Amino acid sequence: MAPITSINSNERHCATCKCTKSANEGRFLICSRCKTVSYCGKECQAEDWEGHKDACKAAKNAAKEAAKKAAYEAKITRTFASMGMKTQTAKPETLIYAGEAICITPIPFPHGQGGIGYQVHPQLKLPPGSHNYPWTDLEVSKVLGFPLRLIGSPLGDTTLPHEQAELLAIEPDPNSLKFGKSKFDGHARGGIAVVRVDGEELHMNQLDAMIKYITENQEIMKTANDSKARKALAEKSLTPAAFAKAFERIKARESAESMQARAIWNDVECPVKLV
Repeated sequence: MAPITSINSNERHCATCKCTKSANEGRFLICSRCKTVSYCGKECQAEDWEGHKDACKAAKNAAKEAAKKAAYEAKITRTFASMGMKTQTAKPETLIYAGEAICITPIPFPHGQGGIGYQVHPQLKLPPGSHNYPWTDLEVSKVLGFPLRLIGSPLGDTTLPHEQAELLAIEPDPNSLKFGKSKFDGHARGGIAVVRVDGEELHMNQLDAMIKYITENQEIMKTANDSKARKALAEKSLTPAAFAKAFERIKARESAESMQARAIWNDVECPVKLV
């Protein structure tokens, strides 16, 4: 039986006998695990326990999930605030995850750990003049049915290598000897911004799914040493239909990780339009 704590009677009734007055010096006892039911005395609580314990456990679990969600929302809000971005609410499904561009900036891991991480955030509008700089069309995104283009400097620090930029710029043409290799050839540096060629809004998760899918296939592409193997791989994996199928798989996998992830992914549509 869950422990109980006492509270003053105030329009309360006993969950067992339904009385509205407590014999315990005017104080009702409340289930301290779920805090949803009260009793006029220990005898009534003991009598009700067999019927209440399942609901009690469910209520406690729901309260824990609500607390975890609130903590996550607060963390997300602080993260966006640190980027200088304002949010109207703290709900994950209403935070800003899409914009004219998605910016990806390499950052060093703290405390001398070595390695590089990435800060990813949407940009509602690119800075004036950004489109005057040369953009790189990402050919692999085009063959996957979701054409994107990329701009690098002057959007950020140019000293750190950018593996994700390298990945997005790999060669998808099976007739090319550079199949599976990046057109940046190891020279991508600093922050980048990625936009949709059609000018539509780009969602962080759409770009994330693209990067995950290319990552899954890049090593296989590198091992395709002859034209027959390259063409077979391209026909199997480098098509809009293949990416659309993978997108739904990635979405389902990521959504299953947590309630918050599911809330974010819920309204993200596959960007590939099959006809």
